[in-house]
Amino acid sequence: MNVHSGKTNWWQRHLPKMTLALLAAMIAAMVYLFLQTTANERKARAESVAMTEILADLRDVVRTGVDAETGSRGYILTEDRVFLEPYERARKIWIIEIDRLRGRFEADGDEENVLAVDRIRDLAEKKLTFMENVVRLTAEGQRDVAIAEVKTQYGKLLLDNVRQTVREIEAKERQKMLRAVERANDIEYRIVAILVGLLALVIMLAAFGFQQERKASRAALLDQEAFLLRQGKEQADLIAQELNHRVKNLFAVILSLITLSARGSTDVPTTIEKIRNRIHALSLAHSVSQGTSGIRSVDIRDLFDATLAPYRNAHDNIVCDGPHITLSTATITPLGLIVHELATNALKYGALSQGEGSVAVTWDCVEQSEGKWVSIDWREAGGPASSGQAAQGFGSSMITASAQQLNGTLEQHWHSDGLEVKLGFPLI
Repeated sequence: MNVHSGKTNWWQRHLPKMTLALLAAMIAAMVYLFLQTTANERKARAESVAMTEILADLRDVVRTGVDAETGSRGYILTEDRVFLEPYERARKIWIIEIDRLRGRFEADGDEENVLAVDRIRDLAEKKLTFMENVVRLTAEGQRDVAIAEVKTQYGKLLLDNVRQTVREIEAKERQKMLRAVERANDIEYRIVAILVGLLALVIMLAAFGFQQERKASRAALLDQEAFLLRQGKEQADLIAQELNHRVKNLFAVILSLITLSARGSTDVPTTIEKIRNRIHALSLAHSVSQGTSGIRSVDIRDLFDATLAPYRNAHDNIVCDGPHITLSTATITPLGLIVHELATNALKYGALSQGEGSVAVTWDCVEQSEGKWVSIDWREAGGPASSGQAAQGFGSSMITASAQQLNGTLEQHWHSDGLEVKLGFPLI
């Protein structure tokens, strides 16, 4: 018996299985890296939101201190008690705002900023004591004494020290934000590079495996396993064709998004953010339609809930209402893109950019002579006043193109407190 031939035959028999196993491992690695990218993006978003809230709290601390001083000085100069109202209001909440800021840093374990906020609190307490004294002197008829106290510049020095400390904290937080963004971008770029490398390895491995499989099939053509090898090859070819089809489609969509998002834009971070958001919209729509193998439809409410979930807050700012309508796969992606674009615009410029703003989404399905017709009404309320002019950018082009893809109609109306969009399309 030829030992070398036996080893060769074993290798040829098991090479297809080994190739498929490696392919599966590569695909699993790609999925894992995609999940890591998503988790990294969420973490960076959470850090950015937290730092934005801290910066807003810092601005509130300075503004409240200035309001208190303005009110007290107005009262001293005019003896008009109207100025005591903003003074009293600011005096009551100043220390509360400072303590809230301290709590944020304490929760993050930032001891350095905790100490800085303690300095701000000490200065604020001294400033409040000083203002209470000059207000009391004015109320007792000793206005000249109160003005003399103000002219010592002691109160101004205290507030200037508060401002300086706040600026130092702001500078540190902005540096943290920049580092967090850079770190997120670095990780994302590395993961994208690894994904591209893995994809290339998958294609090379598939080509090598299929080549070796063909050789094994020819070498064992007279053997009883020839039929099984040919059957395995056909199945592997089918998997390769499906993978190639999906990869081509994915690259085509992403390249289109990148091209349209970059058109006319000179701000690289903004362009990257647009691309990321629109690819995320594709991901949301895809997850609803492809959550379980074999599912080829989804309820319209599930699509709205999945797409609008990132924009909801604790005050039920988005309300969806309508009957159950089953959408086909061909309808899900364009409708998901339209809803995502409307929600993004509402958050940046429309009703969702205001604290009391809201969006109501209603839909219905009626029977017509040509078949069933779905009508959707997107109505914003509580938003800023609109000029009634829509920016003709990528978002508008995407909404229009998606409506055309649905073979539907689209109408936009600008009301005094928000945008109304009416979308209709045939149910297929």
